[in-house]
Amino acid sequence: MYFLIIGILFFCGFTSANLAEAVEFVAPASPNDNLNIDLEQASEWYFGELIGFPHTYSFKLTEPTEVGFSILVPDVKGASDNRGAIIVRKVTRGVEAVTRLKASETDWLEYKDKATNDEYRSGPHYKAELPAGDYLIEVNTPDNIGKYVLRFNDGDSLAGLNYFLKLKTSLAIKRWHEKSILSVIFTPLLFWPVMIVMTVFIFILYRRRYA
Repeated sequence: MYFLIIGILFFCGFTSANLAEAVEFVAPASPNDNLNIDLEQASEWYFGELIGFPHTYSFKLTEPTEVGFSILVPDVKGASDNRGAIIVRKVTRGVEAVTRLKASETDWLEYKDKATNDEYRSGPHYKAELPAGDYLIEVNTPDNIGKYVLRFNDGDSLAGLNYFLKLKTSLAIKRWHEKSILSVIFTPLLFWPVMIVMTVFIFILYRRRYA
């Protein structure tokens, strides 16, 4: 039985890789801390919480590249649809504005991450080809308080991870949402493997009893 369970888990692990994608939980200590966006990933989710100052991300383009960014907030009671951002490009004398993502000019739509079954409200988004250069993205609110997700390009949060890393990351996301870690059982990540194991286990018990 133990070998069967281990075999199923390894099977899930080796068959779950798609495009490279990553999740990061950010907690800068001060407004001067810049958070690096890894453009080598097909997509990234940055989970953060503003605690009195905006969060600033940086990325570098070595050639004209199409990039996309969007802001999500957890769809929970008390979460405000007031997250916005500004994207700027560094120039010789300071910075020049690329675009401003205004929360007030956005239709906040429901969005469900199919990988973890967590719900969000999808807000400001931007997609365009940017010239080579160094860029900054500042995520903010009027009072700079509250949780948010900055998503680079599209895709579910757990795609591209092996099974065991998916499980670890999913548990961390549940904690970020302040949910019970038991809620991970009802995600596609664990639900079907658990059902398979239980079905096989019941079948083995039945065979032993009535053989």
